[in-house]
Amino acid sequence: MPDAVAAENVWEVVIRSSAAILGGTLAMVGSGLLIVLNDLLRQGGQEPFSLFAVTPIGALLLGAGIAYFLVLGRWILPIRQGEPGDDGSQRTLIDQWQLAGTIHGCSVGSGSDLVGQTLERAGLVNEYGLNLLALRQGGETQEAPWRHTRFAAGQDLALLGREEEFQRFLLAHELSPFTTPEPWLEELQAGGRWGFAGLVVRPRAPRAGATLRQLALRKEFGIEPLVLLSGDGATLGEFSDVSLRPGSALIAHGSWKRLRAPGRDDNFWLLTPIEPEASEPGKSWLALILFALALALAFADFPAPRGTDGGSARTERVGRTCALARVRARRGARH
Repeated sequence: MPDAVAAENVWEVVIRSSAAILGGTLAMVGSGLLIVLNDLLRQGGQEPFSLFAVTPIGALLLGAGIAYFLVLGRWILPIRQGEPGDDGSQRTLIDQWQLAGTIHGCSVGSGSDLVGQTLERAGLVNEYGLNLLALRQGGETQEAPWRHTRFAAGQDLALLGREEEFQRFLLAHELSPFTTPEPWLEELQAGGRWGFAGLVVRPRAPRAGATLRQLALRKEFGIEPLVLLSGDGATLGEFSDVSLRPGSALIAHGSWKRLRAPGRDDNFWLLTPIEPEASEPGKSWLALILFALALALAFADFPAPRGTDGGSARTERVGRTCALARVRARRGARH
């Protein structure tokens, strides 16, 4: 599985690089080599190219590149297996560790004895083998609530576990199962942005020997630990007070965004391949606005510096402005 993901990522880099190279041939500011070429021409006493001197040739190259990928892409490009985590790796984790694959939803009423209790005291894991994946209240969803989170009337719960245990939990605490599909729960069940992932404690990890209670994975990372694999074997259920040694592995559930965080921590390695986080759609509009503003400023009728050719000065100014716009757009997409 990791080899396949790595190969696909290499192809994505190739495709994006090809698109950047072909698009860079549309204007003199699209490629660093063309900007350097103009500088060399000026230094040699030759007339530099104008801003769109290479556009006809660049348009032909771009059209040929697009046609190439449209016609031959089905044979030379890898077939995407799906969104991150919805491929065979998820099914493998579920089957290997005998995880419950069903997420149940219910509501906490004012008459339930859960009201006022903490998650830990309610004994979800110990008594019922259920894991609270998310809690929704007031239109906001809290992923993997902390063990000291208190239940309140009007809360909606997303629980992972066996059907019979879920029904027993409902009867014991007078909870109401969902009668109509809830969009937030359906999104959680679909697994498009959530899933299972494996973590392993790094050798010489700074917090090696600490327990889950001390690490506070739910509070720090917003992920729900489900299974612990150590020298004593696999432990399902409550293992908050078991010390984690180097090489100990965890299976956890959470959103892909939150599951990436432990992989960047000094204590864990992320074993399940997860694609890099895509930029937010809103940031794309910001990048386009910045780029349009940069072009408008570049084409504004500013006088050329003395002793320089107006066309070449404008080309250089456009190049610098576009480069600055690209940097700002990339920063916006990352955040």
